[in-house]
Amino acid sequence: MRDMKKCLGLLLFSFAALSSATFVDDFRNGVGFSIRSMPSDYTISGFLNDLGTTADGTWNAVTKPAGSLSGTVGLAALFPEFGFTGTGNMVGTATSNETIRFAISAPSVIGQTVPVNFNGVTVNVKITSFTGELNAILSKEPAGPDPANGACRTLRFDPDINLKNEMVVKGTVNTFIPVTLTIPEARYEGLGGGDGNPPTKCVVKFQTFAPGKMEDRSFSVFIRKAGTNEVLDGFSTTSDSAAASVCYFCGTSPVDIEFGTVGGLTTIWKNVTPAALQTQLITMALGDADGDNYVGSDDYLALNAAFDTNAGDDDFNDQVDFNLDGYIGSDDYLVLNHYFDTTGPLIQ
Repeated sequence: MRDMKKCLGLLLFSFAALSSATFVDDFRNGVGFSIRSMPSDYTISGFLNDLGTTADGTWNAVTKPAGSLSGTVGLAALFPEFGFTGTGNMVGTATSNETIRFAISAPSVIGQTVPVNFNGVTVNVKITSFTGELNAILSKEPAGPDPANGACRTLRFDPDINLKNEMVVKGTVNTFIPVTLTIPEARYEGLGGGDGNPPTKCVVKFQTFAPGKMEDRSFSVFIRKAGTNEVLDGFSTTSDSAAASVCYFCGTSPVDIEFGTVGGLTTIWKNVTPAALQTQLITMALGDADGDNYVGSDDYLALNAAFDTNAGDDDFNDQVDFNLDGYIGSDDYLVLNHYFDTTGPLIQ
């Protein structure tokens, strides 16, 4: 709780019906995914030779059924500068609990004639082969809308730089002159997981006893299956200048959400049904300097030890700066007095 990372004021929640055992399981169980190509160096070799860098691609939805690691992707948006049309196959194979190898092929491209720029001159190349291999590492992504189609996504994936991420397209000019386009280190990013349905947007607004401050404050968040201790997700966020955060709820199963902050007791929002949400007020209690989820005499001792110090002083303790003004003073005593002898978690 003491080293929470700021997330630019966005509170993004992940809600799967049940938490899968691995990232690969989550990806497999999801409906669809998306990928965006990023600028990558390429070479053109054969009778003609050239170097270049691909354009920054747009997010492209990949069709994938639940229960599979494989999907089909539109090539026009993935590599816009090469003029490919039709779809490509991304056949996925799990190589660990958090990595997938995608074998790329595009039978629909074979025989197409596409314009390719060679040193400023455009020539037509007839495609004879389209293959590739992408090795992706999955990581947890706080849930939110997919930029390609608005569906809920809970994972992201990026290239494993220690393994092959290569695309190779072969063709001919004037029916017999061989040409090969190679992207030896393809760069991309992707999103997966989720049930394919759009998330529900909600605004969470935090409040506490004044002069305690909820604006621009960091919070830890844990989401559990309702009525259990089974953690479905955990991350951190920062409220904005209005003490609010935008959140996206994905899925339909009820959950319990626990909020925590430096110097505060935890608050649990019980039995939340994501689809019914729009705006929610969350009350946080401050005064817990030692992080034991109880405001008592030990917290008074901590505040006394830091009293009349400023941020940067040796004795300054941000755990008792309840109003976040960078000074430990009478306002912080007022907050601690208000919540004295209160035990967390608060339930609402």
